[in-house]
Amino acid sequence: MIEEIPLGSPGIRDFARFPWSLYRGDPLWTPPLTGDLLDNRLLGLIGLLKPHHPYHQHAEVIQFLAKRGRQPVGRISAAVNHRFNDYYKTRIGSLVFSK
Repeated sequence: MIEEIPLGSPGIRDFARFPWSLYRGDPLWTPPLTGDLLDNRLLGLIGLLKPHHPYHQHAEVIQFLAKRGRQPVGRISAAVNHRFNDYYKTRIGSLVFSK
């Protein structure tokens, strides 16, 4: 099953935490700071996966979480950065995935 995870959705936490289960035990993996993804009020960080992050003023982003039953098995983030496209006179987007 593929689940769409919009910004601000409660499922965004599962989306952000998926790499911890995927790369568990990999000595070469360096986890990202969760505050960079999900906010950290104590440190004053605005998370990239939150709708109030400044990036989202000029970009469209949607996340998808692939599940086998209730277990996440992959994720995809798709984005179109309109400021980038306007500056470079192009029409491209980007995909980032983990499986």
